[in-house]
Amino acid sequence: MQKEKYNLYIAGSAHFANNFPSVCLDGWLPLKSEKLSQNCPCCAPKHALEQNKEKIDIGYSKVTSIEKELFPVISEALNKIHGINHSERYWMILIGHCLRRNITNIYNNYSSVTSIFDEYDIQAISLLKVEREQVAMDDYSDYVRALGKDYFYSYIVEQIINTIGHGKLISNNVDLPVKVNKNFQQSNNNSSWLKKILHTISHIFSIIESERSPVITQTYLGWLNEALLSINFLNFPRFFSNSNYPKNKVNINLRDKFKNQLISYNQNSKKDLFKTILISLIPDLFPKAYLEDFHSIVDASNALKLPKNPRFILTANRFLQDEVFKVWISKKTEQGVPYFVLQHGSNYGEIKYLHPTVEEITSDKFFTWGWSYEAKHIKGFMFKKIYKKPLINKIIKNKKTNILFMEKGVYSRAMLENGPLLYKKYLNCKEEFFYGLRGSIRKSLLIRTHAVTHIDKTYQEIERWKILDSNIKIDKQNASLKKSVANSRLVLCFYHGTSFLEMLAANVPVLCFLDGLNEMNREGKDAYEILIKAGVCHTSISSLVDELNDNWDDCISWWSSDEIQNARNDFCSKHLRISNNPVLDLKNLISVNLK
Repeated sequence: MQKEKYNLYIAGSAHFANNFPSVCLDGWLPLKSEKLSQNCPCCAPKHALEQNKEKIDIGYSKVTSIEKELFPVISEALNKIHGINHSERYWMILIGHCLRRNITNIYNNYSSVTSIFDEYDIQAISLLKVEREQVAMDDYSDYVRALGKDYFYSYIVEQIINTIGHGKLISNNVDLPVKVNKNFQQSNNNSSWLKKILHTISHIFSIIESERSPVITQTYLGWLNEALLSINFLNFPRFFSNSNYPKNKVNINLRDKFKNQLISYNQNSKKDLFKTILISLIPDLFPKAYLEDFHSIVDASNALKLPKNPRFILTANRFLQDEVFKVWISKKTEQGVPYFVLQHGSNYGEIKYLHPTVEEITSDKFFTWGWSYEAKHIKGFMFKKIYKKPLINKIIKNKKTNILFMEKGVYSRAMLENGPLLYKKYLNCKEEFFYGLRGSIRKSLLIRTHAVTHIDKTYQEIERWKILDSNIKIDKQNASLKKSVANSRLVLCFYHGTSFLEMLAANVPVLCFLDGLNEMNREGKDAYEILIKAGVCHTSISSLVDELNDNWDDCISWWSSDEIQNARNDFCSKHLRISNNPVLDLKNLISVNLK
């Protein structure tokens, strides 16, 4: 069968001299371009990939296998170029999250590109003109933000196309429309006065604390409970910001040295096209924190005003974005200091492809919200701060008629599932949901956009809602979630995430649409089946709409029914335990696991 002739481009780079129709590798276009494409069929985006669970299973198996094979090689290469000798655990704490995202993202792009060439006869390719120096981010936080940028995406795609032998089809490279800003970090100039006071007091405490004092930071317990937990361990509370460190320019020679170390390994191993692509890209995409700035970060970690031999380290997510603290953790684990991590959100223990996370692998004990599948997992409770006074009482008292609609953020490019296709389906589901509601209920919608889509206007979530209803209510982005919930009759989480679990823990009327993005593992399916049977969670829009239409007029009675409350209690007992005394309960859990 003869293939159709198409041009290939990514969003923001469609420039061709021929008249062939175009296929967009990204799979979808912003709202303005969607309208234009309706009047110009030759520019309409088309995508070769469909959601295929079998391919996704194979892909994740491949990614996991490659990570296990390459991680020791990358660790050894980093030790050599930096003239040091650290353990694999040291490097896993420092680079594990970044490496995993790199491998997954590159494999996703590799699969998309090869599928396009399998399905179409590509005549020309249009990409953005990007230099190597422009894709070297400062740190992991900036790297994650860069993944959503077209220039970063274009660089990866170009290297893949060149490696698979189609580089000659790149007819032109489009200049970037704006100068690349590689620093995505938000300024801390607007830090709250309370935070500044806490940091000042904490600095004073550091002068007089013991060298054996535990380090407890970013636990999600709330600053007061975190302080009380420290006091319970006879320790002064510690609050500190991410540390700064001198930043160097991108060093291409250093990156080539790193790349040559990996190429040398690849030449002596079994040949694999994807592995070849991966090895050529990782040294370009690794943040400067692990290459050019590594020694600066080590020096900054040595200067931290923290105990030299802490009794233990406890955090919920400071292992992710604070590069200086990550190096400090890595060094302390090599010295034998117990490293404990608290679960800080949803998906842990539920999602088929997520387990085990890097933090589960690297910690000595991983404290969960109530589940346990192996010896390292310690059954805890929901550590995030929960509203003490029952919100349901405020909801009843306020007698508001809002449905607080909690939006999902955009689908990441750094996953194997077809993000653009899923995002299109998500948009269609929202429209189906809106028109399925009774007219009077539609007027009650209060839309709370996700922080990601609020900051990045590319996705135009608000504009899409305004097309459905020009008078629709939009919650203020800086509005207190607690107040917004209290001023609503019901919360609707239009995705499966932490917000839904927070509402369940607070025991407020809530519905959840399980969008099907992440396939659950057996334990996750069993847990959520309880809520699906009770009508709290829904896997189809028609079921969700029927539940809301039927129970909206008296949703307090619906939520208070034995069926709903029994299902909630059953789910929470296995997956989302609640503590009435989180400080004392967590202290006891830690103490037991220190023995």
